[in-house]
Amino acid sequence: RQATQVELHRLTCVRELRDFFADADASLPAFAWVDLVDGSATEPRPLEDHGDIPWDAVMSSSGVPPLMYIVHAVDFRSMIWNMTESQVMIPIIPLIRSALPPENAPLLDLIRSFAVVTVLTCAVIENKPAVDDFWAKFRFAILHVPPSIANRLEGGPVLLHLLAAHIKADRHHVHVDILEDIVVEFLQREDLDPASFAAECYVEHWDGSGWCLTALGMCLRKKDVRRDCRSIGGPIQTIALAMLHRWADEVPSMMGPLNDLDDTALHHTLEPTRSVHASDKCPWEASLCELLATRMSVQQLCHRNREGLVALSYAEDFVANTGADWAHGIWVRVREVIKHNMFRALELPGAAELSDLADDLQDALASARQEGMATEHLTEVVDTIQREVHAKTT
Repeated sequence: RQATQVELHRLTCVRELRDFFADADASLPAFAWVDLVDGSATEPRPLEDHGDIPWDAVMSSSGVPPLMYIVHAVDFRSMIWNMTESQVMIPIIPLIRSALPPENAPLLDLIRSFAVVTVLTCAVIENKPAVDDFWAKFRFAILHVPPSIANRLEGGPVLLHLLAAHIKADRHHVHVDILEDIVVEFLQREDLDPASFAAECYVEHWDGSGWCLTALGMCLRKKDVRRDCRSIGGPIQTIALAMLHRWADEVPSMMGPLNDLDDTALHHTLEPTRSVHASDKCPWEASLCELLATRMSVQQLCHRNREGLVALSYAEDFVANTGADWAHGIWVRVREVIKHNMFRALELPGAAELSDLADDLQDALASARQEGMATEHLTEVVDTIQREVHAKTT
């Protein structure tokens, strides 16, 4: 709309002008974050909220580049409310609206309510253009949310955990693939803090139990906090792979222990090993194990969990229990890739470090035998490393 000079001159600082522009934009819903940028700057930067208004740029005088405003996030509350306006007689609409947070709520509060709201909204709204418009704006908001929100840590990377939790809570929803694609794009942001991928967040189960998980752990198959139990739900493969491909080299610690059982992602995926659980593991998880085995350090591959076991013991025992031909032999390949990469220990320069590693693996072998697990391949690794230790120390 046209703004009168009287309206404009009531404004006293950049923040008021920024909000005025956002409210006046009739093409989109209200915006939560808008930056004003001086178009005349060599390297445009947002103007300070309490700075003086550059009136020459506002009025677009001859030869003066105009101000630009950059939208960072959409107002989800208004958008969902408007989506339901034409369908207000549907009985579930009051429930949808009651699930919305208050006006002007922080973006994280909006996303916390996002799972319930979107599942209900997209299930009952038959207006496909409105639903498509919702997802387009949600994608824009997540990809442009300020770094302070994208990297916020409250016992873990809040935004990333929330998005992953929503996907896992509703794996069969028709729009879950859209949300996965948005998160994969989010992971490519250059302003993400690598430390957030190593941080943990407490995840509570329906029965009140729970454990601390990293962002990668959130994307793995969910299991109870005990051994030899069935899986609950499936993994989020696209996000886990994107996370590893983008961040594994910068944040190697993300491939370390990820839960209260002191499991790495390899331990978590390969356990349990009894054949009754064989159908819990999907071919994609075999690919994840191979990727992890090639990206993990020797120390991570040789990490012993709470029971004193290395991941190779689980891989070896699973193949022994299911047979080499199970799932077209993909788990045999996983076992061999893990074993092959454990032999990278032979490249360690120091005899003392290699000797300590050999002692740890000897203890891991003893733990595997005590658990009644198959040990042929781990024995081969231990014997080979011990021979190398002997050669370096004599």
